[in-house]
Amino acid sequence: MKNLIKKHGGGQFNSDTENLPSSQEQRYTKEEAKRKLNIVFELLDSPTVRDIRRLKYIRQNVDAACSILHTLCDMLLDTEDKSINQHLSMKDINALLSGFNTLFQQSGDVEQIRLLTISPDSWGRTMIQKWFNCSEYQARQALLLKKNKGFLAFPEYSNGNKPLSDSTIKLVTEFYLQDGISRASPRKKDVIHINKVPVPVRFMEITGREAFQQFISQNPTTNIGKSSFYALRPRQIKFNAPLDTCLCIYHENMHLLLKGWNKFLKNNLPDRNAGLELITDKYLINRIVCGIPFEDCFNRRCNTCSMVNPSDILLENININKDENSSWSQWKTLNNKVDLHHINGFAYSLLDEIDSQWTKFLLHSHVTTEQKEYIKILRLNSSENTYIVAQIDFAENFTIFQQREVQ
Repeated sequence: MKNLIKKHGGGQFNSDTENLPSSQEQRYTKEEAKRKLNIVFELLDSPTVRDIRRLKYIRQNVDAACSILHTLCDMLLDTEDKSINQHLSMKDINALLSGFNTLFQQSGDVEQIRLLTISPDSWGRTMIQKWFNCSEYQARQALLLKKNKGFLAFPEYSNGNKPLSDSTIKLVTEFYLQDGISRASPRKKDVIHINKVPVPVRFMEITGREAFQQFISQNPTTNIGKSSFYALRPRQIKFNAPLDTCLCIYHENMHLLLKGWNKFLKNNLPDRNAGLELITDKYLINRIVCGIPFEDCFNRRCNTCSMVNPSDILLENININKDENSSWSQWKTLNNKVDLHHINGFAYSLLDEIDSQWTKFLLHSHVTTEQKEYIKILRLNSSENTYIVAQIDFAENFTIFQQREVQ
């Protein structure tokens, strides 16, 4: 095609226009372009150009000629190498390319590298850098990404942890503020200022490990590690309760018994200590009661789970001598006064004590949990147009001298 155009006088184009004035040069250039287009149109049996003012008509002829050339090219290629020709006009193609370039400029750094993998295989780093107006680093990273992972792959970076999404941060923060996870301090003075806004202090009701396990069970699709979960704890949430906060004797005594059992296992099973999970009251409740518990399960009247004792669970898959010495603590009332007693005895005595307190503790724990859930539902359904919920703890003239003291 190029040789045919040269034969029709195209080779004298530059030398003939060097000595012409600018207006005549422009006119001559247009005439030459018209003549060469007509040569192409005649070869493709397309209508020729007569009036250069009919721009829309000329554009249509050019688009038709390009479509014919693409079709002729596909005839020469193998079936699998044929181009996808949707007979788009040059105007539409330019609009698509311009829109894609705008999308690239408005995207973030990571997404820009991903979009650069769309560039043709024949393009090198310099061509990508010029056409997209991107940096040399982005062009190089795009070529490596396309080579290693393919078209429109997502880049991965190993120079740091991926940041958590705002939705995950909000979910963890709201979890810490839930009743049952933390509770409001009864003291009026327990207030801290965050960004000059007074916020009441809350105290954790469970350990950090228990809170993390509960969060994962409630949100299994959320990807977050322990350290990130602990770091997102709001400033007003405190782990250590103050000395003037009393605890429930049922919960605290069961906590002390299980603490003594965990200590006994640590001392007598050093080889398996790393693989053993700390036994908690919630762990025992989940293991003993039915999968779908009813009221009878917590009253120990269920025909299925009432025959299972905590000691049966605690002795699973371990071989110990129950006559070994162990130690634990208990709150007991003597002479109308509650004191903390430290007890030394055999391991079987500790297990018997856990079994003896289990029935009363299980029912008490169930009632407490149901009350908290009901108050939580009331708060969620309350509004300024319906009702408000105020949880009141009546103060008493009671002085606490020890941490985690019961009343």
